[in-house]
Amino acid sequence: MGNIGKRLFLTVFILLAYILSFSFTLTLSGLEGSSVFIDGIFKKIIGKSVYNIDLSDTTHKLEVKKPGYTDYSLDISGTKGSKLEISALQVPLSILNIKTNSDSFYINYMFNNNNIRQKVINDTQTYIPSTIRELKIEQAGYLSQTVTVDLKPFYENKLSVTLKRTDFAYISSIPSDASIFVGSKNLGTTPYATALSLLEGKDVILKAPGYMDLSFKTDSKTNDYIFTMTKACTVFFSSEPSGALVTLNNEYLGITPFTAKIPMGSHLFTVSKALYTPKKLSANISETTPQISYTVSLEEDIRIFKLLNAENAEIFLDGINLGSGISFIVTDKKEHFLQIYSKNTLDLLGIKLDQKAPKIIDINKITVMNLYSSEKKSISYQNEISTVPAQFIANIISKKQTFQFESLTKKYNISAESGKNNVLIIDSPGYGFVNIINNVDDTLIYIDNQLIGYFGVFGYPLPIGRHAITVKYKNIEKTEKIDITDQEVKNLNFIFEDKIPIRPYSSGEYKIDGIIYPPSQFIVYVSKGPHVVETKGIKFVIYIDAAQSLFIDDLAVLK
Repeated sequence: MGNIGKRLFLTVFILLAYILSFSFTLTLSGLEGSSVFIDGIFKKIIGKSVYNIDLSDTTHKLEVKKPGYTDYSLDISGTKGSKLEISALQVPLSILNIKTNSDSFYINYMFNNNNIRQKVINDTQTYIPSTIRELKIEQAGYLSQTVTVDLKPFYENKLSVTLKRTDFAYISSIPSDASIFVGSKNLGTTPYATALSLLEGKDVILKAPGYMDLSFKTDSKTNDYIFTMTKACTVFFSSEPSGALVTLNNEYLGITPFTAKIPMGSHLFTVSKALYTPKKLSANISETTPQISYTVSLEEDIRIFKLLNAENAEIFLDGINLGSGISFIVTDKKEHFLQIYSKNTLDLLGIKLDQKAPKIIDINKITVMNLYSSEKKSISYQNEISTVPAQFIANIISKKQTFQFESLTKKYNISAESGKNNVLIIDSPGYGFVNIINNVDDTLIYIDNQLIGYFGVFGYPLPIGRHAITVKYKNIEKTEKIDITDQEVKNLNFIFEDKIPIRPYSSGEYKIDGIIYPPSQFIVYVSKGPHVVETKGIKFVIYIDAAQSLFIDDLAVLK
């Protein structure tokens, strides 16, 4: 080797030694046949074994490419003498042909933790990784749409997508072909599209055989209305007598006879009409029962109490102030508590409206005698035996009259006045008494945390001192603390608001609790309890404890 050759060899050796002193080693594995590029320069075709290359300790761009697979690209760097091992991720490509109603659009998908956005020309082939399962398609003037794909590697996959315009409203449903109504106008069937401005602010109803009607209101911001309708059963209701109101889970359903769609599942129906005992029906409706028929016989449940000489008296029923001028009271056969405040006697006359109560109450003649005792005692009055606490009612002609009561060992006299409460407390030193009045059924009444009764309590004995009275109704609890003195009688009122629907019928204008209603038929929501009805110069009270139909003309003639 000549001097020149020796010098060249030495120069190359020194240069390599210098480079290697500032290099790191890349060990690369990838698909066989892939081309490797470093900083854009082709280096090698990967064979069956890994590819090792020494690189200077700067940042380099590594690319691995093979036809039919995703390109692998990564910026790499290393320190002097270090080793870097990389396995190139190369996924088979799929050919995707998307046909839409737009000339071009963008597809977005996640690949290798990167969000890829790719422009696509309508109905042409594009290539994406076969592992992609979800695409978002976007284009200006259209709503973005996410679609699920199942791609096959190396094969062409076709997809048809209708993009929805941002200035349009779209209605779709499961099932499809549901009729679309705005008022009485049938717009067509689902799926349906129209200009957003034409549908904005409309009350829309979807109807489909075998499904519940579905109502919704459109707005200016929503383009896409997608609904799954609820399967339903057709149910026919009839009653004897007809004209009863039916509720489903305490919501108004219709007036018998009628047909309604009911959703699948377990339901509780109530059939009720004023003057009759409500009936409850339990039903489990399934797809095996597409049609059901119910016929209900209602039993009369009515008591009428006529009031005489009560024009100026204030009337209270179950603790509710009903005002004056009441002609008669209509209740069911349960026990109620009537209180009459007479301006003549300035006394609050309390009458238990039970089975023994008189049907005609003349406040100028009636006298009420309440007998209380801390122990249950049998008392005889006019050959009738009752257990104390007890109430006795009589009509007297004179202003005062003496009445005699007998126990097994003793006789008691009461000098009673008409239009007043007369109290006799028997052998109960150290005790007072409480009457608890409430306006709804199904209450639980506690005294000092002990359950002592349900709907109303009369003459409950309490030792003198402080006591807590609690009345519970559904999820509502009311408590009042009272101080009882010796031989004292206290009245407590507990009023609960529980709205229920009623359907009044009348041939003319009428009032309920002072509110004027026209004769047209519609639903009115009232609280459970007594209510004042006025029609054709007649003013009466009716007790309402369930959703019901109310035939006001029929009630008015009961006087």
